[in-house]
Amino acid sequence: MFRSKTKIHRRGVTRIELLTIVFIGFALTAIIAPAVLADRERARKNTSVDHLRQIGEGLLVHADTFGFLPGNGGNSAEIVTTPDIRTINPNDSPYKWGYDDPRRAGRLQPGSWAFAILPYIGHEEDFHRRNQAAVVGIYNIPARRTAVAEVALEVDPIYDGWSCLVDGINPWGKTDFAANDHIISNGFARLKRLDELSHDDGLSSAILVGEKAMDSPAAGQGGWYWDEPFILGGNGGTGRKGIKLFVDFGDLLSPTAQKNLPPDWFSASDAKIVSDARKIDSDALRAEQALR
Repeated sequence: MFRSKTKIHRRGVTRIELLTIVFIGFALTAIIAPAVLADRERARKNTSVDHLRQIGEGLLVHADTFGFLPGNGGNSAEIVTTPDIRTINPNDSPYKWGYDDPRRAGRLQPGSWAFAILPYIGHEEDFHRRNQAAVVGIYNIPARRTAVAEVALEVDPIYDGWSCLVDGINPWGKTDFAANDHIISNGFARLKRLDELSHDDGLSSAILVGEKAMDSPAAGQGGWYWDEPFILGGNGGTGRKGIKLFVDFGDLLSPTAQKNLPPDWFSASDAKIVSDARKIDSDALRAEQALR
């Protein structure tokens, strides 16, 4: 018995069909991508607002306990034995920061506001242990960097000439939020009571604590340029006073971007660059919220 052999011709995909498939893929991406990005941004904002609410509660408990909001600390003029921790500016003398001290809680706290409120946000043990490696979840913006203690690199990996002295101590906890230096100030003399904050001062548009502006490539890399650990007092890692709001992006804090202003800004997550912080509804804990 003989079987006939029939050849089956398989037709290949034509160029037009291939281009059609690719076009459909691009079209679906164009439709789906904005929705995915919008969902991510919505989740980011919700997380940030929730973290700021908890930070605000900690600030209020501190005010109830001591009668005033915490300051942002700083290097004490008194003779105290603390690690010698500094950020080194290539164009200036090294900046020596205040080092946290649980024995000096209240008005004389050399650590930042973010250290001062640790007992009131569920990190009392880290406060009393002076744990420089503490990871505080509500100080982190997950979309920016992972919530882990960072190993400080004495030579900044991003900014030429910048470095830090850590006295052999590593790793360090960071924060993605900063206080308004006009309200929560560096030093020990200008600590404010809640009753000193007046609605007539424009508190509805004054940021009390907000997301700090950062270069995207620098986040999580171990450098300290305007991103010092949160236990240290008196620095730009936890305090900002500029009136500009910027989104995170590469080169934000570069010399080119700093021609007219220092990198002392807060972050605006709506992708707009705005000249005046009072004219934008950003993700921030506003000063008037502290009075509610």
